[in-house]
Amino acid sequence: MNRPSTRDRGASGALMLILLLGVAIGLFLYFGNTSGNKSYVQTVVGARKQSNDLSIGIQAQQLAALISDYRMNHDGKAPASYQDMDIIPSSFNDQWGHPLRFRFDAEPARDAKDFLVVSDGPDGKPDTEDDVSQRVALQF
Repeated sequence: MNRPSTRDRGASGALMLILLLGVAIGLFLYFGNTSGNKSYVQTVVGARKQSNDLSIGIQAQQLAALISDYRMNHDGKAPASYQDMDIIPSSFNDQWGHPLRFRFDAEPARDAKDFLVVSDGPDGKPDTEDDVSQRVALQF
């Protein structure tokens, strides 16, 4: 009978130990520690959401300045589109490369004190659950 040598059994035991250690580290990173703190994965997901919101927020503030400037130069009239302000729509893209949309909820729009900036999210489709929106106050 051909039995594995002690050296072969030791190598396979070391390999098994390394695999188990890798699985343990992976589980720890995914589920976190038991002290109630967030896991590494939860922290990364939260940071990604914050960066998405920040990116849209910065562009929304720039858009608010342009809309306010447009209103000051057009007797308080609000623009209906980027074209009204002579802006190329792709000038304001979300982090997925899709154009940001904006709309006024007040009727008429000239009375609006704020507006809504909407990103269609990673799927690029409007009105789905991954959309990101932010309400922005107007300066004028």
